[in-house]
Amino acid sequence: MENQALIAVESGRKAVSEKHIKDYQENGFVKVSNLISRECALNFREYSKNLAVDNVNGRDHEGRLNQIVNVWQIDDVMKELTLKEEFFSIAEQLSGVPLRIWHDHILSKAPKNELATEWHQDQAYWPHQNSKNSISVWIALQDTTVEMGCMGFIPKSNIFDQLRTQELDNSRSLYTIEPELEFMEKRIVPLKAGDATFHHGRTAHRGGPNLLDEWRMAHVVIYMDKCTEFNNGSHIITNQLIEDGIEVPVGKELNQTIFPCREVLKTLKDDLKKDFSGKKKWRSLYK
Repeated sequence: MENQALIAVESGRKAVSEKHIKDYQENGFVKVSNLISRECALNFREYSKNLAVDNVNGRDHEGRLNQIVNVWQIDDVMKELTLKEEFFSIAEQLSGVPLRIWHDHILSKAPKNELATEWHQDQAYWPHQNSKNSISVWIALQDTTVEMGCMGFIPKSNIFDQLRTQELDNSRSLYTIEPELEFMEKRIVPLKAGDATFHHGRTAHRGGPNLLDEWRMAHVVIYMDKCTEFNNGSHIITNQLIEDGIEVPVGKELNQTIFPCREVLKTLKDDLKKDFSGKKKWRSLYK
């Protein structure tokens, strides 16, 4: 969308406590209350919902989830949210290492969508090597209850760091790959508007069905180790770069313009040069 008024990103906090850091390091995820103000979250909810509805006829995962990838590169309003430095700072506090953005995405689940996004680890889908500390922030843009399909996590599941990709439509897929995970504790984490969870790229998680009459909207920013290298795997992000003639050498750091580190955020301009072609190519579900 062009010529849209920007929405002020009202941060609720600039740092996390030692307890947050300890909990994240022990369990592979942590809830952070009031990451952004409630009003801010609701404003972004209304805006991003319009984008999601526009994209509802695009690719999805058998109707389970609608996703718009790298929205910060096609929409200046959402860019303000994705590039918020406080999120980056907290992610680095929790992970303990320098990071760079891998990608963002709007995740939406339509009203009365009774399909869960089953247990999975994100990092299994990514073409990364030398990235042991990837971390995602999942920001609730409305009160997200169990009935609306809030997130659930398996604490300490990030110790299983060599698992292959899982089937998002198969509730047994993760357990078939690693049977031990079936017997580990599960935690369901409802969030108020503006609250967030941060989870490790290898922490198993699940989004429940949305049984309510309202869209479930979330905004997610994924960070990877600053030293992350490309392993030649297939992924919509790197595939598009290569298709557009951008060099992505195997075994070299993913340090192209669209993967900014924290230091670069201060110099990014509104007219940031795009590294890719048509906008609609980034509208997809697959991780």
